[in-house]
Amino acid sequence: MKRLIVAALLSMAATGFAKEPAKVKAAPAPKLIIVGVGYPGITNLRGAIGLSRDGGKTFKEVWYKDKEGASVENVIYVPETKLFVAVGRAGILTSPDGENWKQVELPKAARLHELHSVAYGNGWYVAVGDKTDIIVSKDAQTWVASWANDKGEPDIAKMDAMSTWFEQNSKGLAPGRMNYTDVAFVNGKFLAVGYCHRVLEIIPTEQGATFGKVEDLEPEDCTKSAKRIRQHGDAIVVSGNRAFLSKDGAQTWKELRALKAAGDKWALGVGPQGFITASTYGNFLSSPDGEKWTQLTKYTRATPQDIAWIGGQWWMVGQGANTYWTSPDGKEWTELNFTVDSEEAKMTQSYTGIVGVELK
Repeated sequence: MKRLIVAALLSMAATGFAKEPAKVKAAPAPKLIIVGVGYPGITNLRGAIGLSRDGGKTFKEVWYKDKEGASVENVIYVPETKLFVAVGRAGILTSPDGENWKQVELPKAARLHELHSVAYGNGWYVAVGDKTDIIVSKDAQTWVASWANDKGEPDIAKMDAMSTWFEQNSKGLAPGRMNYTDVAFVNGKFLAVGYCHRVLEIIPTEQGATFGKVEDLEPEDCTKSAKRIRQHGDAIVVSGNRAFLSKDGAQTWKELRALKAAGDKWALGVGPQGFITASTYGNFLSSPDGEKWTQLTKYTRATPQDIAWIGGQWWMVGQGANTYWTSPDGKEWTELNFTVDSEEAKMTQSYTGIVGVELK
């Protein structure tokens, strides 16, 4: 026994006492940040961007421009490039963190009109707006207009060629009168929607946008417009003054009459449960597959502008100062008010676009 004890003591002396393994610090939990874009006060001519780090209780004003023609309408976050991109009358703004924003220089050919939407896919950004403003970029910093020359100025010959192409391939308005309201990367391609309930495939190239299939779903009345396009599973839904569904990759479309009866659909969101849409009359409808729609309770008199799935619940913003709505399931909505941390006294903000992301 004594020999065993001595041997053990000698072994411990030679190798040293065992140390406790170092504790590995747990990675910091992702923090949800929410970015809202829109305009301050009661006019949509000026622009504002707000950032919330406390779940929407307070939005810090991180970008503001007190100038007509500076509103911001739509915002996205791209995980692949870790970049926020916002568009509107202000043009294009980018941010790596939602707080520090940079206004991007646009080609001269694309400075006169308002941009409405931006999307990312397959290594490209595509932004669309009024008067067939369609510009593309690989990095969201340098943008190319398909009807511009090497200096970014309007090229009459390219504009004539584009007009000829649309005249031969579409039934709706000429490019100079066509406004595009939304663009999304769905089913592996960019699809833009706009007046005449047009659905246009956009193919980005180094020289600018080229076009694939174009279809005007309501060519007889181009005063009516599509507003949003979203995808869930194999279903692609277009909402606006009328609504349409495709289940074959945008090759064919059928009208969703249940949505037409509910009024104009200006907001359309996608989440784990499927689609949810809201109209100018406060009519909410949901669908798991884009075909069967269920009428939900009316909750707001404001005009819903954007619906997004953020942090495990639905968020909706519209034309209501310092107001948004949340819902866990789209059935029961809670109207909430937020305060604005701003250098401007008693600043109010109305958000028309919203996005949320968990950043480390």
